[in-house]
Amino acid sequence: MTPEEIKAKSLELAALYTAKANEKSLQYDVERRGFLDHPDDDGPSMACNLSRWRVKPEPRRMWETPSATPFRTDSYVRTYHQDEADEWRVKGYKVTEWVEVLP
Repeated sequence: MTPEEIKAKSLELAALYTAKANEKSLQYDVERRGFLDHPDDDGPSMACNLSRWRVKPEPRRMWETPSATPFRTDSYVRTYHQDEADEWRVKGYKVTEWVEVLP
């Protein structure tokens, strides 16, 4: 490896271990099975193919409330910001929360 390659790989490793230090889970891409959670007591090294490692994605959350549009009862307003959903609740709107299910 060239010094530039070592530096680039070290930065990738640092990002993975920083996420791990911030209590995120790491996943490893297992052929034909997709990304699987990796044990917390182990992780990637300089010898690993880092393209097969990732920080486990967090499920997205969304809130929606029926729209107040006249003559439309099937319309909804959506947001990805919890503070906006909290404002809707304060105003008395019925708010539904959706959480993404990840494989």
